[in-house]
Amino acid sequence: MLKYYSFSPYQNKYSADFRMNLGSASGFVQEAMMIKDSKTSDDDYHKEMDGFGFLNWFQKSLLPNIPDNCIIVMDNASYHSMTTIPKSNWKVQQMRDWLTSNNISFPGGFTKSEIWSLIKTQKSNYDHYIIDRVAKNAGHEILRLPPYHCDLNPIEMVMINNF
Repeated sequence: MLKYYSFSPYQNKYSADFRMNLGSASGFVQEAMMIKDSKTSDDDYHKEMDGFGFLNWFQKSLLPNIPDNCIIVMDNASYHSMTTIPKSNWKVQQMRDWLTSNNISFPGGFTKSEIWSLIKTQKSNYDHYIIDRVAKNAGHEILRLPPYHCDLNPIEMVMINNF
């Protein structure tokens, strides 16, 4: 049986800390609670986390402490959405290495612009979020909320009422 979990970070307005956890109808995953000193004085908690920090927390604190076969609901915050797909600001050698590692052939004399055009045609075949793959490999599924609809995430109401 799949259990539905919803994830949310929260910066407490009344103290200088940043909290992150996952909860469900049966409560929060106490072993996964992260509380750390806040680095910012404003209400934008997204500045408190980056993709590597989130991935580390997800793998080491969350996954070992949730039941099998969970559906994890999350928004599309940048730290939830790291990919291995090249971006246009990558160096040309990084782009070439990515193409080579994915067995995509290309002429050696291609310019960065030509390589980027080739990558854009191939992206959909390789596009995935690292967190989604990590969750799937652990037997879970990520359900992503539509962009700009955090109101659809039930954990938001729980977090507001608890802090």
